[in-house]
Formats: sequence, C-alpha cells, structure tokens
Amino acid sequence: MLPEFYSSTIADYRNLDSLKQLLQLNEVHTLFPVFLYGTDYFGVVTMTNLPVIRKETVFHNKAQSNGAICTDVVLSDKDTVRIYNVHLQSIRFKPEDYKFIKSVELSADQKQIDGLEGVMTRLKKAFVLRASQVNLIAEHITKSPYPVMIVGDFNDTPASYTYNKLSDKLIDAFEESGKGLSTTYNGAFPAFRIDYILHDKRITSSDYRVIKKDLSDHYPVVCNISVK
Repeated sequence: MLPEFYSSTIADYRNLDSLKQLLQLNEVHTLFPVFLYGTDYFGVVTMTNLPVIRKETVFHNKAQSNGAICTDVVLSDKDTVRIYNVHLQSIRFKPEDYKFIKSVELSADQKQIDGLEGVMTRLKKAFVLRASQVNLIAEHITKSPYPVMIVGDFNDTPASYTYNKLSDKLIDAFEESGKGLSTTYNGAFPAFRIDYILHDKRITSSDYRVIKKDLSDHYPVVCNISVK
C-alpha cells in the first residue's frame, strides 16, 4: 500500500507500470486525485497478488491530493479482508513556517506574532479538514462485512482525534509487536509517528518495523499479517 504515489505517462517515469512488471502484480487499485501537466498523476495505490472482489473510493480531495480507498482482498476460501489505504489532510507548512518554528523564541515582537498566526492558521485548517475525512472513513468502516485494516499516512500523532477515532475497536500493529518510538516522519519534526497499520481483532500482526531508509519524508512501515 502506497498512500503517496507518483506516476506519469512519460516513458522514464511510468512508476505504476514499472511496479506492476517488477512485482508481477495481479491487482492494482488506484486513486489519483491530482493530474498535472497532462502527464503526471499523484494519489493512493494498493497493490496485491491476491484476488480482489471489490474496489471503492471512500473520499478524494483534488485540491490537496488526499484520498482514501478500500479494497476487498480474498485471502482464502473462507477469509476476505477489507483494506483501507488512506492519505489524510496534511498541514502543508510553507518553507517560512518551518524556518519560523526552528528559530522561534518566547517574545512579543510583531514578527514572532505574525509567524505564529500563520502556523496556527494552517494547523486549524488541517485539523478541521482531517476530522471530516476521518469521520467519513469511520462511518464507512461500520458497514464493512469483513475484518478491516487501515494503513497509510494519517498526518497526525497517536494523541490526536484522527488516531483515536480510527483506532477505535482496532489494534495498532506497533503496539502489538513494535519496539521503540516508531518514528515514521523523516522531516523537520523527526520524532513523530504519523503512519500506521491498524487492524481488526480477528487479525494478528507480528514483526512490526520501520525501515529507516532516507527515500522520502516518510519511512516505510511493514509487518506480517494473518487472520485468526
């Protein structure tokens, strides 16, 4: 599952076609809310070699490139799992916001006040948008006929409304078999865990780990999954 994915119609950047061939994929479920320059796609992708019996878009936001999809994957004759792949609203800090946060000192000068107002405005907007997205996903989950998994970029911490709403009645794979802090964000705030694997109680996860490869502003998160 890739919650932030880029592909293109340009020959050297056809990442989706390359992955299909490299991994010999049988099923690919895509959601590309953003299409730029007539060639470039940005969105959410779920890939599997197992049979898929249903694909659905839960929501998408063209303005912010966010979205969520659910894919019903058949594991065996008796077991089917509904997998939600999500990329929730980011704060979308600008370079000047990061610069302000890194240099901030307690004072009352106008420059500090203006910088703080900009940061707080972006935080508030992101929290409101993300909450509405979370509510859509949570409502959709209540109608699932199968055990569910939620994976992806929540853009929020374990202390957030986002995490607590989506993890309700589900198990956090990190808590079940992870170690340490499980920092998943590889950016200006490196101590954050904002990417998750959550699953139904009828599912067991093991060997949870974060792969510390400096490939993007997020580290890959992996674990083994089995149905009880």
